[in-house]
Amino acid sequence: MRRQWILPGIVALLIAAGLYAGASAVAGILPALVQGLAAVVVFLFLLGISLAEIPVMLFGLRRMAHSATTPGWMLIATYFIYVIFGAVYASVFALLTTQVVWGLVLVALCLARFVSGMWIYERA
Repeated sequence: MRRQWILPGIVALLIAAGLYAGASAVAGILPALVQGLAAVVVFLFLLGISLAEIPVMLFGLRRMAHSATTPGWMLIATYFIYVIFGAVYASVFALLTTQVVWGLVLVALCLARFVSGMWIYERA
């Protein structure tokens, strides 16, 4: 079953990288809507949401993995979206602030989400 987790995870990471690259390119064109201390607050807020979401999703994925009634495709699709969603937070941050480097910290959480999915596989 490990291959069923790795391939969607890698595809999700590639899509997440493309999503953030697109948002970064657009952020270079647009003016910053949030600057200064407000940008730090937005960054910390999105980082907090992204970090808080990880254990909640791990709990849900683990319950789904142990459930006999959850179809395999639904578990994989949920994991796929879980991995990509870190890039959504990073893209929103980049578009609001044009701070692409700080956004990389948020998008790096996609890798943590991918690795945590391997942990779910081990427990399932």
